Amino acid sequence: MLTAAQTGKTTFVFIFLAWAASELGGNAMLVLPDTAMAFEVIQSRFLPFIENIKFDDNETQAVFNKDLAILFFKSLTLHIRGSISRAKLQSVPIRWLIMDEVANFRKGAFETVTKRIRSTYDNKIIIIGTPLEQNDILFENFKEGTQTIFIWDCPYCGHGQPFKFGTRKSLIYKNTESGGFKWEERLLPNGDFDYEFIKNSIYYECENCKGKIYENQKNALINSVRPIDLNPEARKFKHYSYHFWAAYIKWVSWFDIVSEYIRAREAEKAGNPELMKSFVRETLGEPFAFVSNKTRLDDIKSHIKDFKRGELINTQDCVRILTADIQKEAMLIKYVYRQWLKDGNSRLIDYGFLPSLEDLRRYQIMHNIKDKAVLVDSGYLAVKIYAACLSYGWIATKGDKVEGYSYVDPASKKFITIPYKISHIDPFLGTDNAGKRTMPLIRFSSNLYKDRLFLYIIKNKDIVWDLPSDIGDDYIEELSADEYVYSEGKRKWIETATNDFADCEVLQLLAADLLGLTKINLKSENKNIS
Repeated sequence: MLTAAQTGKTTFVFIFLAWAASELGGNAMLVLPDTAMAFEVIQSRFLPFIENIKFDDNETQAVFNKDLAILFFKSLTLHIRGSISRAKLQSVPIRWLIMDEVANFRKGAFETVTKRIRSTYDNKIIIIGTPLEQNDILFENFKEGTQTIFIWDCPYCGHGQPFKFGTRKSLIYKNTESGGFKWEERLLPNGDFDYEFIKNSIYYECENCKGKIYENQKNALINSVRPIDLNPEARKFKHYSYHFWAAYIKWVSWFDIVSEYIRAREAEKAGNPELMKSFVRETLGEPFAFVSNKTRLDDIKSHIKDFKRGELINTQDCVRILTADIQKEAMLIKYVYRQWLKDGNSRLIDYGFLPSLEDLRRYQIMHNIKDKAVLVDSGYLAVKIYAACLSYGWIATKGDKVEGYSYVDPASKKFITIPYKISHIDPFLGTDNAGKRTMPLIRFSSNLYKDRLFLYIIKNKDIVWDLPSDIGDDYIEELSADEYVYSEGKRKWIETATNDFADCEVLQLLAADLLGLTKINLKSENKNIS
């Protein structure tokens, strides 16, 4: 089931499990991306859900053993697993297998866990979640299935059609010249969008007669909904797949959908694609399709402006950020120095290499850069990097090849995906000083930050990400050395040549997020940097 976030999909899983416990029995397994998330779902949501369910003997039959990670019903045993542990995924034959958010599973976990049902009769696999990429496991399984969508009848012409956001290219729905959500926009005197005006202008356009359908007609539309298979041949193999998104949910307003899109569109224009990715994946319930996989030299050169290296913007209302990466082959410190304005615009002031971390410190002091505005990658020679960060007050970082991290939003109490997280490590682990203190380490999604840098900022010449007129070929070549490929259903960035300056520019974006210069600033997380 391919679906948007917050559309009742987890409740669907709960209802199925309660039914299976009452009517079927046997061994079942619920698998989520990690064990902590699985326990959170079971303890805070599923157990309260089944407390109000009465079985045949008029008693709730469920005992949770956290040590074994098993929920015992009278006739059903539910094993709770995270995709991280290979051994636990292989531990027991399963009749009912439910997998949630498989796009975020550990590599190989999907194949490992699906083998657990081979030895049982009349087994079933339920795959549910929000897709990430067009080649991920979830979307591939959707395409192999019936591809069932849901259509409703236009109240004016009777034409059957699915909800589509607009005429934008979709990997699921047929493109049409008309149809989708429509609205008018205007700005307030302060430059913000007049969302009250926008709210009152929203309607849905019938793709056939172009009739204007308003939200007060929504219930009638949803009551006429019926399924239709785009790939009916899959029914022969009992492979059923479904898609629905936020527009089908009665409690999600059309204004919520449209206003989220507008904010995502404006952030994307400014070089931050994360809100648009979230909108497409978690609201439309579709994979996010990238339009390119490599940065062209012309794209980089389009950011060259009429100033020289070392020439600062004449303002005190700015932040100077220095980022560094160790070049393994030559044991040199590659660095990038940018001046950032409070509106998120930036200028490359200098780049180059230094022989040691001590020289990097001297360079920092000479250019009046604050300690917390110095970020150093610790993927190589970590112990030395940690020692320097402790001594000088710098921030240590480490990139992960993941599609972000799960985070509980304090306001909504919902899981969201974020591009970085702050952990605390023992910098002296393995030495006589182990256990004496900790320090923050910023772990970040190299995929997400490279997406921003290579596919949005560099490719958008209207974004103020300036380069000096005397920029060297060495810098430009290193910024064109990354490209992304698909491998085993996962998208990843690979290096085709030396790319240290590009890695430093990635850290610049991370620093800008941490310092609140962009739209991504997790205040509840950032207070842990000390």
